[in-house]
Amino acid sequence: MSIDRALYKYEDIEEEVYIETIESHEDFSIVRHNLFCTFKGCTAKIEYRPKGTGKLKQRAHFKTWRKQDHTKDCEDYFEREKKRKSERNSATINVTLSQKHIDRVLRDLYKQANESEEEKSKRLEKRRMQSSNRKKKKNQIIDDSQNSNPSVNLNATTEKQANNTSLEKEPDVKKRLSIKLLNDADIDYTRAVHGKIKEIKVFDKQVVITLEENKTYCDVVLEESYFVDAPLNIKNNFKSLKAILERQELELTLSCMGKVSKVTNQYNLSLINYVNVLINGLIVPQFIFQQQQQRG
Repeated sequence: MSIDRALYKYEDIEEEVYIETIESHEDFSIVRHNLFCTFKGCTAKIEYRPKGTGKLKQRAHFKTWRKQDHTKDCEDYFEREKKRKSERNSATINVTLSQKHIDRVLRDLYKQANESEEEKSKRLEKRRMQSSNRKKKKNQIIDDSQNSNPSVNLNATTEKQANNTSLEKEPDVKKRLSIKLLNDADIDYTRAVHGKIKEIKVFDKQVVITLEENKTYCDVVLEESYFVDAPLNIKNNFKSLKAILERQELELTLSCMGKVSKVTNQYNLSLINYVNVLINGLIVPQFIFQQQQQRG
């Protein structure tokens, strides 16, 4: 059975948190690193894994921290079985994603970030049913006595120098429905990110879009190379977006895909080559045209 809740313990605070609501917690960045088993007398540390972390398409979940064991009378106790050690990244293939694939990922990202309470309730109920029907598996540990098991890592990217030769399917991209879900494991990898726009800066050679959520910030940088193959008027479109934002006509959100970096404890995104980004669910030219039509 999967773990659906954990105990948040920090200083003099003890609070139960649930998988469905943890990301909306006002102290989420602290909560996620201070989780423990809720069973009385069990001190096993618990890890929160957001949707898309780990196995591809994996749902958000709690799991027992690596090398942590529950007490034998704990309801979440399990036995571990050994597996062969894999050769991490023994072979890495960078796969350039097509614009069609990127568009689909961004549409799904926007839809998930804006689902209604009814849609969310149905999704969670479906997940609970699937969880209750799933057989409990033994957790695996590394068996250092065996030879390594070779592996191939497909690294999704929007950069053009990658090679897609002989691939039947493009690799999936991990989604971050909130900038607060970005973490060190995302650094140097391509991620799909959604967030509320706080500021847009248009320079001669780049555009910087700042996302903000509860005093957490992320700069999405459209580099000079981004505009080489972009439509000729794309920079004017971003100037129009900047004006709309500054007039406070409506709240703007950005759904985009790029490589993650970290500068002074802030996670940022770089867009090297031109790909569509979504503003309130629409590609930039469509959004600008829609606003112009509404203004008459």
